[in-house]
Amino acid sequence: MVRRQAEPGRERGDPSFDVFDFTTHYRPLDLVSWSRARPRTGEPGEKWTYSNTNYTVLGMIVERLTGHTLATELRTRLFDPLNMTKSYLMVRPPDGVKGPHGHGYYPDADGGLRDVDRFNASFAGAGAGGVVSTAHDVSAFNRAFTQGKLLPPELQRILTDHVPAAPRLRSAVRGRCGDDFHITGGLAPGSVAMTFYSADGRRQFAMSFTLSVKPTTVEFDAGKAVEAVFCPSS
Repeated sequence: MVRRQAEPGRERGDPSFDVFDFTTHYRPLDLVSWSRARPRTGEPGEKWTYSNTNYTVLGMIVERLTGHTLATELRTRLFDPLNMTKSYLMVRPPDGVKGPHGHGYYPDADGGLRDVDRFNASFAGAGAGGVVSTAHDVSAFNRAFTQGKLLPPELQRILTDHVPAAPRLRSAVRGRCGDDFHITGGLAPGSVAMTFYSADGRRQFAMSFTLSVKPTTVEFDAGKAVEAVFCPSS
């Protein structure tokens, strides 16, 4: 199972958002309105493509139905019950990551690497990529999710049935480790965070790394690390 966070702005080939803009606040409704003017990547039903806008809309629906902010709902329904004490939703710039954290590096328009230890969560409409967490907290979430402690079975199946696999990382270990593990993770400019876990959530391997290169250049090493945990005898 894969949840991948699309990078904003230049990585998508669109100049509308600046990766290094840490101050401009974008309302979710403004992002949805902006997306409606963009060309489709394919006709409905013919091709699956990750969409930040879908998650932005879901966040707006949560707030409309509950009358609470998305940050409040995440805290009361997920973070507090699962004792995810280091997890929270960044809402408005210049909100930054609390406490010590890694620094990633991302090329600017001239190709020079710049420090991106901050992230403008409003690019993603909050619901699409504004949560800050730790490996411990993410593991707690994955364990509860895989063991069916978060959702009733019918809703669990909606999220787990026919979810596309991560082709490059799976191909790196397929045939040696089998398919008895899932992948969840995401990326932002300059950093990648991924968790690999067994179907019952009891065995997990979380990795987070900051980058000065494109993520594809570390996929081989990530695959080797997964092999060492999930199939050390191969």
